[in-house]
Amino acid sequence: MDYVLDVIFGVLLELTKQLKPNCKLKKWQEVILIILSVLLLLSSIGCLIAGVHILSAVPGYKTVGKILLAVGICLIVLQCVTYAVLIGKHLKTQRDTPPKSDE
Repeated sequence: MDYVLDVIFGVLLELTKQLKPNCKLKKWQEVILIILSVLLLLSSIGCLIAGVHILSAVPGYKTVGKILLAVGICLIVLQCVTYAVLIGKHLKTQRDTPPKSDE
């Protein structure tokens, strides 16, 4: 779990660096980004769990369960697409950067 959270936080920080390439983040800004990423992850997982629970346990609220399930899936897909784009950009910049010579 620690590895997964490190990857999520690293990708979020990389996204911020892509948006503002010449800006060094302060420590409190990194903490806010970490808190936001945790909240987004927990909310998407919570929507999925609540949607499945409502669909299976509460017979009169199928529409609410479907909406929560759809929101949870959309949030997770959005996170995965963002991570894939950032990883692709990171790999492209590593490939395009010439190797440093020791002169």
